[in-house]
Parts: sequence; C-alpha cells; structure tokens
Amino acid sequence: MTELSLQPLADLSDAELAEAYAPRAEPWLRVNFVSTVDGAAQGTDGLSKSINNAADMRVFNALRDRADCPVVGAGTLRAEGYQSRGSRSWS
Repeated sequence: MTELSLQPLADLSDAELAEAYAPRAEPWLRVNFVSTVDGAAQGTDGLSKSINNAADMRVFNALRDRADCPVVGAGTLRAEGYQSRGSRSWS
C-alpha cells in the first residue's frame, strides 16, 4: 500500500515528487484523472486543461514524463492540441 504524504506538493522538489510517484513494483499501471466536483472531465471551454490547477499539472507532467506509453483519448488529443515532446511524453 502506498503511503500518503501530508507534506504540501509545493514543498516537494522535482526529485521528491518523482520519488513519491515512483512505481513500487513491476509491472506498474498508473491512471491519472482530474474532474470537477460535479464529475465533469472538462471545463466550460471544452478542455480538460481548464479544470486543472498548478498542483494538478505538476503531478500530471511528472507522471507523463516518466510514462513508457501515455494513453490519451482521441477527443482529448484533438481538443487539447497535443504535440509530441520527444519520445516519452506529450504536451
């Protein structure tokens, strides 16, 4: 079981954040999803980016930068305008 830290995300260095989200065993599958209080997966502008805050985006970027294979829905891919950021992640 993964321990939850009460330390504020903003207080973690990038290395500490990576360690907090490091796989605990192999193989490893991670799912990251943000929604609004009413369950929406996108804001009024039709984008999921608009419902994320700085902490959400920091974790999201840390996770996808370390992913072997990020999976993104086709609608999200089109709406968000994702572009390749190298061989391991998307922006």
